[in-house]
Amino acid sequence: MTRITVLFGLLLASFSATATDLTGMWVGYYSYSDINRVPMSVSIESDGNDFMGTMIELRTNGNDKALGRPAIISGTIHDGVVIFDKAYFSDLESTAPLIIKDGAHKVRYMLTMSQSGHTLLGSWSIGEMYGKAIFKRLTTSVIDEIP
Repeated sequence: MTRITVLFGLLLASFSATATDLTGMWVGYYSYSDINRVPMSVSIESDGNDFMGTMIELRTNGNDKALGRPAIISGTIHDGVVIFDKAYFSDLESTAPLIIKDGAHKVRYMLTMSQSGHTLLGSWSIGEMYGKAIFKRLTTSVIDEIP
């Protein structure tokens, strides 16, 4: 009976570690309101509770919305709570080490990971602006849903 308990505990521990690993491709959107959604994708590399990644989203300012707007993200995950800051490439002095230009603003994301580890849901904010954000982990089953 003790062996089964130990094996079950190890199985649960390995599941927990996998469920909180953010490494991979994610797709989703942020919104200013229920009708103004901005699609984005992000590639994340995690190292324990810390992670970094690159994000691309549609340009929401200027005349050419077809061009992507790249950004870099860095953050942490603890007990299913994901917090990260996003800085657009245009606001960076350097990426190695990460240095943001004086006066540049970062967008803060505060998200909760689903129990399955495949959805992040929460909000973003910068100054007085804020809204909803949702990401889905890009998996084979998600790709299979594309006609």
